[in-house]
Amino acid sequence: MNGFLVRPFCLPPEPVFEGGDLLADRFRILKPVGEGGMGVVYKAADEWLGKVVALKCATNGFDERLRSEVRHASEIAHPNVCNIFDIHTASTPDGPVEFITMEFLEGETLADRLHRAPVRRREARDIGRQICAGLAEAHRHGVVHGDFKTNNIILVADKKKGKVRAVITDFGLARGLPHGGAASSVFESAPVGGALDYMAPELFAGEKPTPASDVYALGVILFELTSGRRPSSPPARSPLVRKLIAPYRKWDRIIACCLDPVAARRFQTAAEVEEKLKAIPPPPPWVLAAAAMLALMVGVVTYRVITAPKITDTLAMLPIESSYAELAPLANKLSAETAKQLAKIHGDHDIGFRFVPLDRVRKEAVDSFGKAYTLRTSLTQDNGKIALHAVLLDARSGLPLPCVSILCTGYAGANQWTPRYSPGEERFAPAALAGMVTATLKLPPLHLAAVNRAAMTDYEAGIQETRQNSTLVDAISRLEQAVKEDPDSPLTWGALAEARWFQFRDTNGRTPPIDEIRQLLFLAESLNPDTAVAHRVEGYLFYKTGFYGNAQAEFARATALQPGNATAHFWLAKALEDNNQPDAAEKEFLKAIDVEPKYFRTFENLGAFYQHRSDYENAARNLQIAVNLAPESEEATLHGLLGAECAELGKFKASKYEYRLSLSRRDSVGTRYSLGQTLMYDTDEAGAIIEFQQALNLLKSGNSADRTSKALILTYLGIAYRRSQQDSNAREANLEGLKTATADLDENYLNGYVNAFRAYFNAALGNTEIARQQIEESVGSFRDNANVRWRAVLTYEELFRQSHDPTFRDRTLRILGGASGQELADLNRWPDLKDLQNDRQFKSLLLSRPVKNGGNVCPQ
Repeated sequence: MNGFLVRPFCLPPEPVFEGGDLLADRFRILKPVGEGGMGVVYKAADEWLGKVVALKCATNGFDERLRSEVRHASEIAHPNVCNIFDIHTASTPDGPVEFITMEFLEGETLADRLHRAPVRRREARDIGRQICAGLAEAHRHGVVHGDFKTNNIILVADKKKGKVRAVITDFGLARGLPHGGAASSVFESAPVGGALDYMAPELFAGEKPTPASDVYALGVILFELTSGRRPSSPPARSPLVRKLIAPYRKWDRIIACCLDPVAARRFQTAAEVEEKLKAIPPPPPWVLAAAAMLALMVGVVTYRVITAPKITDTLAMLPIESSYAELAPLANKLSAETAKQLAKIHGDHDIGFRFVPLDRVRKEAVDSFGKAYTLRTSLTQDNGKIALHAVLLDARSGLPLPCVSILCTGYAGANQWTPRYSPGEERFAPAALAGMVTATLKLPPLHLAAVNRAAMTDYEAGIQETRQNSTLVDAISRLEQAVKEDPDSPLTWGALAEARWFQFRDTNGRTPPIDEIRQLLFLAESLNPDTAVAHRVEGYLFYKTGFYGNAQAEFARATALQPGNATAHFWLAKALEDNNQPDAAEKEFLKAIDVEPKYFRTFENLGAFYQHRSDYENAARNLQIAVNLAPESEEATLHGLLGAECAELGKFKASKYEYRLSLSRRDSVGTRYSLGQTLMYDTDEAGAIIEFQQALNLLKSGNSADRTSKALILTYLGIAYRRSQQDSNAREANLEGLKTATADLDENYLNGYVNAFRAYFNAALGNTEIARQQIEESVGSFRDNANVRWRAVLTYEELFRQSHDPTFRDRTLRILGGASGQELADLNRWPDLKDLQNDRQFKSLLLSRPVKNGGNVCPQ
């Protein structure tokens, strides 16, 4: 939950600035350029000095780190350290907000550069020397960075010199040092932290950061520069590997000294590292050529050596315990069988894995660069069942790793994994425990047996039928039979849970009860929690309740285990989109198409994604592909969705054609609603009211499996009533809409889209201040979502219509600063926004973003 449980529940509103905002009568916001856990960075214009600067606001709870960053970084003047100018305060409706101004750096992070491609030797040497120089300057001023990592190094193109300038940023975790060198109490409040891979071993033991701990992080970065990956085992394991993959062998001793687990044996400041690197002369050209030739000659022979993992994690298991004397023999038996399963776990090409005796895991934790874990398990009795209580511990710190599974005590963030077995079923526990380990540590899973022959036909047919809403009932029948034929397989239980989930979603939660899906998943994971289908169902359940980060993790694991399954990819994309990561979401949608180019469901969801971004042309294009690929039983829904996109493009004739096609195949809530909205564009409010009422009747009867929101229908029904001078009916629709949206939000409190409906209904009912607060919450969380932006415009314009307060019109125009030309054109067609359409600033905005005619989509 992104730290939700460790932060105060009631936080002041986040500072949200938008393009055009003027802060402190001086700094004009141009655009946001970055966001992290501790702050938001904007590109801004300093109108007093006539130059571009970066402006950083602290995330709630991190204000002191902002001041710490100014105190420390402003003391350092060096070309390889970001220049901090000053700290300022801006007045906002939510109170004063502190921000700092600093040098604007146009470039990519070193982390992004390393991810994009290997760094050439000469460039790596130059970058390494620069970051050593910048960090050394900080140490000379008595400042420990405390969060030194590749994400905090920006590579800026130096056009005059024809190379890059490496600049260290983000001194928010920095601590001051007195002249004696010991940690000062002045900055004791700065927490020990930073990215775990860059943290020196002594920090895990609770010691305070020192220049030597910065040197450890520097060693990790230098290792990444030379090898392209992070170290987690001693870099000098194999001389042959070193010669072949690292032409930086003169760096080896320097890096090894930086990475020494004992702080006293490391270089004590970055200046010492800088001096050592300066002493290394650049290699003559023939050395590079010879190294390349050697690699070519021996590459095939040594492939297995070169590709061996550099990281080796270890796991030990404590004997399974029980306070019940009668369970002691079972505990001993399960201990032996579980150890056999754990010994079968292996790593991959990046991370090796070893199961070691208990007495060795502590030594591994201290001596190895890899991670070390301990598995602790106990048995209890619970209403006639055997309950297993398992927890994975970090052997260094002794702290439990988080458990995210339907079997976790407390679920979603608890630490204990607790399956329950009936007598005789405990034989499944060893394999399930191994699955818990591989799932938690993201290791390759153990071999998973296929379902047995008796179940195979029903199982495979059920999986295929799950992919179409029209055959879900048949799918469930098939999979229930498969479970009877192979009740020992986690795959049959998992597939049935997935089919029941899609039935639940397709019927708007009417059937089955959500607890039934959870119980099926519980049974599947008691057999093996690390299957692709189990992770998908976990993801669906997290997604439904708004835990998008947890959903991402589950879908990502599912794609790793079953990369050829498009469903996991496009659900991962949906979670990324709703977690405000649209670029990553689009890439994941495209991956789904790559792995299954003829699956209509991916194109349907990609169309929805583009619709949310107000790219109606691409939305319509993808929905047309979905129509062409879909089986006939799915066409009705898809024609309705395509009709809605044609309407967004202003092609109402094509829109009505698609709606008629849809209704000729099946009456549905969504198509009735969409047809009503299209009639409103034609100012036929009477016809629209009829369609909206039919949509609500279908929804109430339960005869439609459509997922169209009741709140959505009530929004436009209320508008149609108001425009028809039926004020009492309009008020009734708005009251029912507010009740519906509030209930929806109780189920998923993170859903900014639903909250935007609540804001509109409050505005329509005259609850001005509540509406303003709610819509600003939604826009702040989902600023790039076109649907939220549309609700915001309707809300602000309704508030303006009632009060004539120009502040609300200003907020409308500010929101539309991020709108596309297609979105503006659609707003310009909506008949209830005539006053906005006559606004001079809106007209200017509309002219500045011309729209193409939509090409060959939605021909009329």
